[in-house]
Amino acid sequence: MRTAPRAAGVGPARRGSRLRPGEGRWAQALLVAAALAAALAGLHVTLQGLSWWFVGTAYAASVLLAAALTRSLVRSAFWPPIVSLAAGVALLTLGYAADTALLGIIPTPATLARFGTLVNSGVTSIVEQRVPATPELGIVLLIAVLMVVCAWAADLALATRHPALIAAPLAAILVVPMAIKPGLADAFWYLVTAALYLAVLRIGRRRDSRRVVLVTGGILVLGSLLLPYALPGVDARDAPRVSGLRTGLNPLISLGDDLRRGDPMLALSYTTSAQEPVYLRLTTLETFTGETWGPIVGSAQGGDLTRFPAPTGLGGATPYDEATVDVTVSDVITNWLPAPYPTTSVTGLTGEWFWEPDGLTVRSVETGARGQRYQASFLELAPTSAQLAVATSRDAPAGTLELPDGVPEIIPQTAHAVADGAASSYDKALALQTYLRSEPFEYSEQAPVDEGFDGSGMDALAVFLDRKVGYCVHYASAMAVMARELGIPSRIAVGFQPGDRQFADGSNVYSVSTDDLHAWPELYFDGIGWLRFEPTPGRGAVPDYGTQPVDDPNTPQDESSPTPSALPTSATDARGDRDETPQTPEQLAAQQGASALVSLGVLAAVLLVALTPAGFRAAVRRGRIRRIRQGGDAAAAAWEEVRDTARDVGWSAPESETPRTFAARIAAELGAEGAIGAFRGHVEANAYGRPDAAALSPAELAAVRREILRSADLRTRLRAFLLPPSLLYRWRPDDR
Repeated sequence: MRTAPRAAGVGPARRGSRLRPGEGRWAQALLVAAALAAALAGLHVTLQGLSWWFVGTAYAASVLLAAALTRSLVRSAFWPPIVSLAAGVALLTLGYAADTALLGIIPTPATLARFGTLVNSGVTSIVEQRVPATPELGIVLLIAVLMVVCAWAADLALATRHPALIAAPLAAILVVPMAIKPGLADAFWYLVTAALYLAVLRIGRRRDSRRVVLVTGGILVLGSLLLPYALPGVDARDAPRVSGLRTGLNPLISLGDDLRRGDPMLALSYTTSAQEPVYLRLTTLETFTGETWGPIVGSAQGGDLTRFPAPTGLGGATPYDEATVDVTVSDVITNWLPAPYPTTSVTGLTGEWFWEPDGLTVRSVETGARGQRYQASFLELAPTSAQLAVATSRDAPAGTLELPDGVPEIIPQTAHAVADGAASSYDKALALQTYLRSEPFEYSEQAPVDEGFDGSGMDALAVFLDRKVGYCVHYASAMAVMARELGIPSRIAVGFQPGDRQFADGSNVYSVSTDDLHAWPELYFDGIGWLRFEPTPGRGAVPDYGTQPVDDPNTPQDESSPTPSALPTSATDARGDRDETPQTPEQLAAQQGASALVSLGVLAAVLLVALTPAGFRAAVRRGRIRRIRQGGDAAAAAWEEVRDTARDVGWSAPESETPRTFAARIAAELGAEGAIGAFRGHVEANAYGRPDAAALSPAELAAVRREILRSADLRTRLRAFLLPPSLLYRWRPDDR
C-alpha cells in the first residue's frame, strides 16, 4: 500500500545527511580555536616560555566567541564578522594601549602610533635575536595580532560554509618556523593541527567545490614558497649580514660566532678622562635558566638621560672619581648603547633612548647605535681594602643568587675547592678569578665548537671546567655560577673590552674592533654595589681592586679616601615618597603589556559568569534532544522544549494546556501555523499513534524554536539567551 509523502523536514533525519545551517556551529568554533592554538604551539621552537602562547590563544578564542555569540543572537550575516573584528581590535587596544584609547578600548591616532612603535620594536627584536628568542612585548603583540587576524579569517570561512579555507590561516601560523629556518618546525604540532582541521571538515559535512579546493591549494603552495622570503630571519647566522657587528636582545648567544667571524672591523672609538681603560657595556644578564643567561624583560625604564639613578647598592662611604667618555660608534648595529658602568648621564644622542634602572643600560625602541656620537659621564669606583675585607652580600638584588635544579657536580665541587679557604666574600671572588686566569686554563674560540660544548649552559660549563679551554662566554658564566654557589650575587655583562690605545692630537684614542666584543662577570657587595671582574686569561684588563691585597681591617693603616665624593641625588623638587620619573611610551606599553594576561583573565571570568545561565539552558536542551533521538520519550521531551522556548521570550505556557490548544495559541501569536502545526501533529502521532510511527527529528524542533525566537525583538532574544526565564520556572510552582 502506498503512503502519502512526508512533508519536507518532518521525517526522521537520515544518517550521514548534511547538517543544516546553524547545527554544529559551536562545535566547529571550538575545534577551530583548538586548531589555531595547536598551530601556534608549533612556534615553541622559536620562542622561549609559554606566556606568548596563552596570550595568542586567548585573543583567537575571544574573536571566535564574539562571532559565535553574535551569530546566535542576530540572524543577519553582516554583523558577526564586524562584531568579532571589533572585539579583537578592542582587546588589543585594552591590552597594549589602553591609556591612548577612548574608554580604554576605542583606538585613537595615538593608539595607532603606539602600535606602530611596538610593532617596529617587535620586528627589530625578530631580526636581532636568535632562536629560541625572548618574547619581548613587541613580539607578543605581533603574535596577538596574527591570531586575531587568523581567527577572524577562519570564522569567515565557517560563515561562508567553506571550512576547507580554514587551512589558509592555519598555514599562515605553521609556516613561521620554516620561514625562520628550514627544518626548524615541530612535526608533532603539524599533525595535531591537521587532525583538528579534518575534524572541522567532518562536522561541517560540506564538500567544497573543486574550484575552492584548487584555489586553497594554490594559495598554500604560493604562500609556502614566497612567505619565507618576506619574513625577517630570527637566527642571525641564517640572515644576510650587512657590514658591521649585529647584536640582538641577548648578545651573549651570538658572541662566539661574532668573535669567529673573520677579519675584524672598527666597531667604535672613544676618548676618556678616566684613569683606567673603559669597558663599554651593551646589556646585563641576570636570569640564568640552566641553558643560557637572559636579560630581565619588561622592567620599567626612564627617558631622562641627563640624570640616571644612583647605582644599586652603592653606599656613601665608597670612594669614586667622576669621569667622562666620548664615544663614536661605527659598525655596531644594535638598539643597545655602548656605555660604561655606572653611567650618570648621557648627552649628544639622536632619537629616543631610555635607561634601565637595575643595570643602568641604555636602549632605544626605534633608534640604532650605529653612527651615534655622544658623551657619557660615569663613576670610577675605588673601594678600599678595608671595605672589601668586610663586605658581605646579604642584601642581594632579587634573582641574582638563583640557580636552577640539576647543577652538575663539578661546578660546586670546583667552587668550594677553590674558595672555601678564603676569609671574605671578596677574597672568594678573587680566588675564583685567579683560578680561571691561571694555568692550565687556555683561551680558545674554536675548541668549544670543535668539541661540542659551546654555550653558557650548565652542561657546557661542566665540560669547560673539565677541559679547561674556552673563551669569554665560558669564563664569565663559570665565575658567575660558581659565585652564586658560594652565596655571592652575580650577573654577566656583555659589551666591549677597552680596545687598542693610540696617541693622537695630544690625547689617547681607543679603537675598539669587532674582536673586542666581550663578556665578563659582575659581583655584588653590600655598600659597594656591582663590581667588574676579569676571569678570562689574555683578555681585557683586571681592575685595580681586583689585584690589590686585602688587609686586615683591624690594622692601624687608614686605607680609605680622605673625602669620599657624594653620591648622585635626585632633583631638588623630586618627591621622595613616589616615583616621578617621566613615563615614556615604551614604559607605559610595558606596564600594560605585562597586564595583558590579567585583562584577558578578568574578561574571561566575566564572560564565564555571564554565560553560566545560558550554559545551563543549553545543557537542558541537549538532554531533551538526546531523548528525542533515543525515541523513548520523544513527544514529552519535544513539547517541554517548545514550552520553555515560549517562556524564554515571555509567553505563557501553563502545564495544564494541551499541546493542541497551546499550538493553536502559538500559531495565532506567530500569525501563521507554519512549522508549529506540522510539529504538533508529529508530536501527537508519536504520543498517541502506532508504534511504527515516524520518529521525531531534532531538526523539526529547531525549526519551531527559530520561528518562536524570530517573533521576538533583539532585546528579548538577548535576555532569553543570557537569562532564560524557563530556568526559574521549575523552582516557581505557583506559576504552573
